Amino acid sequence: MEPLFVTECKFDNKSYYEMVPILRKKPSRNFLIFTPVIILIMIFFLVLWGMSGFRDFSWLIPLPAGCLYFVCFFMEPWLRARSALKASTKFFKETGFERISFYKDSFQVQVYSNDQLTSTATYSYANIISITITSSLYCLSLKLDRTYIIPVMKKSFVFGNQFDFYNFIKDKSIFNNATVKQL
Repeated sequence: MEPLFVTECKFDNKSYYEMVPILRKKPSRNFLIFTPVIILIMIFFLVLWGMSGFRDFSWLIPLPAGCLYFVCFFMEPWLRARSALKASTKFFKETGFERISFYKDSFQVQVYSNDQLTSTATYSYANIISITITSSLYCLSLKLDRTYIIPVMKKSFVFGNQFDFYNFIKDKSIFNNATVKQL
């Protein structure tokens, strides 16, 4: 079967940092565990402050915890994007790229390193839970054993038109009850 759309891309700094708002909306498991712990610590110290009759300065203790939470909220997605960029530049080196082929009923992701196929995976459109569109990316969120984000660069189509791809992926995602968001 011949693919309807084919993209070949190697990601750069701009494309990974465009994913930061998307990663902020989909936090990591560590951040989800860390959030209630910080809130409980802050409540504990505020209760101690109340038990002392609000006289001492123990209310200052939860301030660093709150500051740490907000720093992590803004820094954690950026650090995830940065580590993904470092991993891909280390893996792809000079000659590696990612090829994504879209068929009628599924799409295939192939990773090439030194012009040799290193890995391949085929996914159904039913696995797509949301599609986020940025200025230069289509980000497909897949729900498998956990949520994965597959970025597709808009200007990397070697077969098919990027404007036709938008309508194609929108029809496929509406058919499977996925949401389409534009950033």
